[in-house]
Formats: sequence, C-alpha cells, structure tokens
Amino acid sequence: MEGDVARTVNEEDYAARREAILHEAHRLVCTKGYQQMTIQDVLNGLGISKGALYHYFDSKPALLEALVERMMTRWEQVLTDAAAEGPALRRLQRLLSAFDRVKGEDQQFLASVLPVMYSDDNAVVRQKSRMAGTARFAPLLDDIVRSGVAEGVFSTPYPDRAGLVVLTLIQDLTEIGGLMMLEGAGGQEIERTFAAYSDVLERALGAPAGSLQLMDNAILTGWLATFDT
Repeated sequence: MEGDVARTVNEEDYAARREAILHEAHRLVCTKGYQQMTIQDVLNGLGISKGALYHYFDSKPALLEALVERMMTRWEQVLTDAAAEGPALRRLQRLLSAFDRVKGEDQQFLASVLPVMYSDDNAVVRQKSRMAGTARFAPLLDDIVRSGVAEGVFSTPYPDRAGLVVLTLIQDLTEIGGLMMLEGAGGQEIERTFAAYSDVLERALGAPAGSLQLMDNAILTGWLATFDT
C-alpha cells in the first residue's frame, strides 16, 4: 500500500515538473520565438540544472515535439466538446469553428514554430505530428460523417472512409496555407486556396453548397496580417 502511494506521488511530481518545463518553454517561444529561445533560457526561467531538464527532454527538438503534442491534446478536447451533440452538419460546422478558435488562441506559438516545423530538419517531427492528429481526430470525423449520411444531409458512397478524407483535406490545407503565408503569397491567392478546399470538402460529402468553411475570412485576414509584419 505504501509503495502504491509513493509511486502515485512520484508520478504526480514527475508530471508536475514536466508541465512546468513545458509551460516555461511555451512562454519563451511566444515571447522570444522558438529559434531565438535556448535551453539555457528555459533553465534560467525555472532555476534548474541542465541535467534536471534532460531528465525530461534530451534536446530542444524533443521539447518542441512535446509542446506540439501538448497543444494537440488541448485541441482534441475542445473539438470533441464542440462537436459532441446535434445534427451532423451543425456538429461539423462547430468543429471547424472551434478549430479556427484554437488556432487563433495559439497564433503566437504557431507563427513562431511554423518556419521550424516546415524545415527539412524537422520532416520527421512534422510527419509524426500529422500521424498523431490522424489518430486523434479521424474517429470523431468518421462519427460525424456516418451520422450525416444517416440523416440524409451528407451523401457519399464511402461513409466509413469519408471522415479520413475530410481530415486529410484539413491537414493538407493547414500545411499548404502555412507554407503560402511563410513564402509571402498574396492574400487573394491564399483566400482562393481556402475557398477551393472548402468547395472540395462540400463536394466530397455531398453537403449543401456554402455550408462549410474551412476558415472564417476574418480569422484568415488576421493570420495574413501576422505574417505581413
């Protein structure tokens, strides 16, 4: 019994120390930028030794990977709650709106790490992040699509795979949109790209025209302004 209590305390202590490191790293990424942030900055902020930090994260890329995973865990909860109940079309609309919102809440962090995530050196981290996103969100989208087909609001001969198609479109657009912003593409070109993906999404699901928008135009304008500065 005492051993179980000690193990629980140790696990909680480990999780609390790990979260403290991630919290400080996230703050530094948002204030200094990921590329400017150093491991020493994290150590100075927490008053810990390099050995103590390396007990949890053995490198700066490992810290980045954990920060992205932490963000996605929060996103999963928000999107799951947003799409929990109601008619399928409304659930999907709320999910897309919630996705806009959480990306906006993490805009500083994402704007800082995007150049790093899209570099050749982080191709493995980027792919692992995408696979983790598929595991998290595909079941939720599968459920929405199956419900939509049963309700008659969606029309697809592949209700068991259409959720994955929807997620792939979202992931592809997120990556393409990010790259276009980093490369300084024009706002009209980016807006047309988002509109084209929204149109393809509606056609893939047989959803009513104009019923689905992969990013609100006002929010997209805010993102464009971030990369113009």
